[in-house]
Amino acid sequence: MNEQQPTPSESSGLDSLLEFTRENSPLPHWFQPVPIEEMLSRPPVVRDWFLSDCFKKMDKVEIVGPSKIGKTWFLLGLTLHLAAGRPFLGIPIPRPRRVLYLNLEVQESDIQSRLQGDPDEGRISLCDAYGINPAEVAGNLSIASCRGYGAELRGMLDNDAVPIGGAEVVVLDPKY
Repeated sequence: MNEQQPTPSESSGLDSLLEFTRENSPLPHWFQPVPIEEMLSRPPVVRDWFLSDCFKKMDKVEIVGPSKIGKTWFLLGLTLHLAAGRPFLGIPIPRPRRVLYLNLEVQESDIQSRLQGDPDEGRISLCDAYGINPAEVAGNLSIASCRGYGAELRGMLDNDAVPIGGAEVVVLDPKY
């Protein structure tokens, strides 16, 4: 048996991968490996945190849980805090953000009731519960109730056709 043993080379594993790939198939446009020495020589990345050390610009985040566990309440609270630039659950929000909240499940009147409160049911407004004055979020928060139009909205999202009106954060509630 006369198998060839690989010979040691001074090339990196990345070089070998690139050479193998060039010989066997072209690299896809999105596959651009960067040697670590190049990556570490670049200036530090400045991140635009929405929720400090948790969510930053261009992140896609999902809040997942069973039905009726409180995802909408949680997201409405987070949305208010993002728009006001106030800490959420003790996590700093560096500055107020323009937020578009898209709801696919709850009727607009129910969202309004949650935000305004309902004294007849003994429920205070979310703004009052969090100590956020509605004036703090004015101009930074828009809400679209899209109940019954989930397929249409998802098609618009897939085609980047949702008119986000300058929103920096888009919240889609819920994602099925």
